[in-house]
Amino acid sequence: MGKKKAISLFLVIVLSALFITGCSKETIYVPVASNTIEITENGEIVGYIVEPFDKEYYDIQELAAMAETEINEYNTEKKTLVKEAGGVPVVVDKVIMAEDGSKNAVVALKFYNTAVYEDYMGRQLFHGTVEEAIIAGYDIDKKLSKVKGGDLLTGDLLQKNKDKKILILEAAVSVRLPQTIQFLSSNTKMDDYGYVDCTANEELKYIIYK
Repeated sequence: MGKKKAISLFLVIVLSALFITGCSKETIYVPVASNTIEITENGEIVGYIVEPFDKEYYDIQELAAMAETEINEYNTEKKTLVKEAGGVPVVVDKVIMAEDGSKNAVVALKFYNTAVYEDYMGRQLFHGTVEEAIIAGYDIDKKLSKVKGGDLLTGDLLQKNKDKKILILEAAVSVRLPQTIQFLSSNTKMDDYGYVDCTANEELKYIIYK
């Protein structure tokens, strides 16, 4: 599993690794059905872990209790990652059976920031403006194309979009963002519901939105 922390031995066996809303076309809400990252309207980072939970002896309440215990242990160990008084690195948002009718469990975790996400999940993640990404060392030039029209993001077009939000991720997940998606890298695509499919590989993927 590398750097990725297990929620518990039980969760490692039953669940393994990893919600973002919005798009260039109208988003149709559907329940989370696969590993997902979401950036909420207020900028929260939520990771959804979705895996089979179909044995008769599995208990969702037991899984929720195990998740809380494991996250509490992580938070105690990694409290220095959070500078804000009273803040915690990771919060268990919910542990439920999938709402799509499948026999899957969904564990939703809220991360204090991208640094906590990277430490816990062991996958690279950046969220900020395009300009901030460039300052941080990311090579954005010619990495994305406009969703409408296909124009390559470079030169003047890149300069004009430096204030836009960008999500850069390594994980192979579905992505849900809170606003209109404008540019995508070639290893991503819009799905039928208006979310971004980033499951092609675990190379860096780039999404720019308003």
